[in-house]
Amino acid sequence: MVDEDELGWGDGGGAEDDCDEEHLLSPDEYLEMMQYIEEACKEEDFRAEAAVLEDYELTRRLEEEEVEYAVASLDDINGNGQDDAVLCPVCKRDYLLHPGPPSASIVCACGFRLDTGGDRLGLEHFKQQLADTYSEHSTACSAEPSFVVEGAPGFDVLWSSCDGCGFARVVL
Repeated sequence: MVDEDELGWGDGGGAEDDCDEEHLLSPDEYLEMMQYIEEACKEEDFRAEAAVLEDYELTRRLEEEEVEYAVASLDDINGNGQDDAVLCPVCKRDYLLHPGPPSASIVCACGFRLDTGGDRLGLEHFKQQLADTYSEHSTACSAEPSFVVEGAPGFDVLWSSCDGCGFARVVL
């Protein structure tokens, strides 16, 4: 327990105490002030914790949405939409994704990215163009054509070529 003399509330006497006596707090006033400060600190801590919790919940929801989208994309590729899946012409290992309206790009996990320039061409159109390219090439050559993206950002072109027969064609 704190002694009143230590807080300056006792009868210390002296000229100094007489001068500042009107500015001193009574023990009740001091306790009231301390309770007010404590409540204000608790309120501030509560608001800060609530803001952190709100940020956490928002981040968690966004991550859940990303996971749901990724799972749905994988389900489309590996199950439900297997007929619509398009194998990447560059790596021939992973399937292509077209993330949707905000993106005008067709992408693959291998790093392949084809910016369709805002044309909003979907995977179905791309798949048909690839099929036409393979079909045209296979009429004259049995070798596997290669694919490369060339161009400038916003105006990419996917080329198909074959060193064996000299075949060259713009796919998309």
